[in-house]
Amino acid sequence: RDGAHRAAYIENLRRAAARCAQEGRRLVIEPINTRDMPGYLLNHQREAHALVAEIGEPNLKVQMDFYHAQIM
Repeated sequence: RDGAHRAAYIENLRRAAARCAQEGRRLVIEPINTRDMPGYLLNHQREAHALVAEIGEPNLKVQMDFYHAQIM
């Protein structure tokens, strides 16, 4: 994956999570399978959970979508 895209995604998630936290809200990301959305940046649950751990914002969560997970 392109490092610049990933870096921009992480920075945007950090900002969005911080803003959501100010309002007492959660921010949810969802991995999408490559069959339905070729080129989508986030495809696997493990990638999403690694990003959440890297970002470290307690209100940033991962949506578990069994449809996308079983395809991947």
